[in-house]
Amino acid sequence: MGAWATGNFGNDDALDFVGGLQGEGPPFVELMLIAVEMAGDDEEPEAPDCASALAAAEIVAAALGRPPDDFPEEAAGWLRAQSTRKRAELIALRERALRAVERIESRSELRELWAEVPDFAEWRRVIAGLRARLQQAAAPR
Repeated sequence: MGAWATGNFGNDDALDFVGGLQGEGPPFVELMLIAVEMAGDDEEPEAPDCASALAAAEIVAAALGRPPDDFPEEAAGWLRAQSTRKRAELIALRERALRAVERIESRSELRELWAEVPDFAEWRRVIAGLRARLQQAAAPR
């Protein structure tokens, strides 16, 4: 699983997503969230898609003024460079981000992988924190 920490940026797929942000806008973030939705009801979203979607959801939470403690500077710089209109587009992805997080937490290949290691409870705590930050109303910075 290319993960070295339970945080949503503690894996190769999430950091690859962050690296791919440069030159992109909110639709790139939305595509990562949609990838999780595209998995049918009878299949689980794949782990790399889930890891990227969690990083995308963290971008949305940051746009809402609720970044995680481990928010990468590269992602923070990208977010600061976004226009007011583009930040509003990111904020508008809040519900889609929540749906993706809930799907990943309840039924996904990534969840299954984490369930096999001792840090599963910590990973679930991180996911619950992301969900809570997405649900909190906050004025964008």
